Amino acid sequence: MHRRTLLAAVGTLGVGSAAATLSGATLSETVAPAAQLQINVAADGPVVGALTPVNPDGGNSYQTVSLPRSFTDPVVIAKPLELTLQRGHTRIRNVQSDTFEIRVEEWSGQDDTSHPEADVSYIVVEAGVTTLDGGTVLDAGTVDVAESFGLRNGFESVTFSDTLTNPIAMAQTQTANDTDAVTSHISSKKDISTASIGGTGMEIKIENDSRNSALHDTETVGYIAIESTESLTDGEDTLGGVTFAAGDTPTEINENPKRVDFGGSYPDGFVADLQTFIGAQEHYLRYDTRTDTGVDILIEEDLGRDNSHADNAVGYLAWAL
Repeated sequence: MHRRTLLAAVGTLGVGSAAATLSGATLSETVAPAAQLQINVAADGPVVGALTPVNPDGGNSYQTVSLPRSFTDPVVIAKPLELTLQRGHTRIRNVQSDTFEIRVEEWSGQDDTSHPEADVSYIVVEAGVTTLDGGTVLDAGTVDVAESFGLRNGFESVTFSDTLTNPIAMAQTQTANDTDAVTSHISSKKDISTASIGGTGMEIKIENDSRNSALHDTETVGYIAIESTESLTDGEDTLGGVTFAAGDTPTEINENPKRVDFGGSYPDGFVADLQTFIGAQEHYLRYDTRTDTGVDILIEEDLGRDNSHADNAVGYLAWAL
């Protein structure tokens, strides 16, 4: 059963739904109003929300998400996808000042036309540095990444605009220049076994479908890096009335679901990504059994692999109104 979580948006004041034309965020007319309620509580912060589901009626077509305010240089992260009986992940394209498109993407060994309904949370931030009320620093941006043959090749360096203390990071392709399925990965300056992202930057690479022998075309990858809030009072920070918790796990996440405790109640959404690049098979995150205080996280490999994966570390950002 899908959890119809309340959507929060740190943006301009307004409430909206797909079925009623109000001031606020909308998705497509195929999505029920309950899935699209948005409350926007700040004028210039990130927009956060949840698509419940991201693929109405189990389709795989791109859906347009309309944001409650405009950005100059937006960065979108919408991952991981809720676990289903079919392998897949989210794909983003056409990121504009106040909209983006998203769908569930499957691998070449699948039909890529239908997928069981699945939920995903998302965050949209302005590129550059954002400082939360308690001093937590968030840095976001984009980088063009081309795939290269070889496990350790093809990493593009990203230098943060500010030095971050104990950061966690997330990255996701923002374009669909190549329609083949693709995943993005981050690591700490090419040390793929390091469980923490560097304070001044990181490395990003993309990987093509395992059944496609050609290199994937260059894609624009968006990233968000935020300082861990685990050492702060109550392990959280706020911005515009929304409470955020950022943290990471030990290097212990693999194909078996592992419970991640947020350290408090954050019922309104979360995003997460692998912090390490360990294991030669193409892979990405899925989630299952999300509650207000935590979620089960696991690694899923593309359809051409055996779905047995080495341990990695995961970073997350969760929020509550």
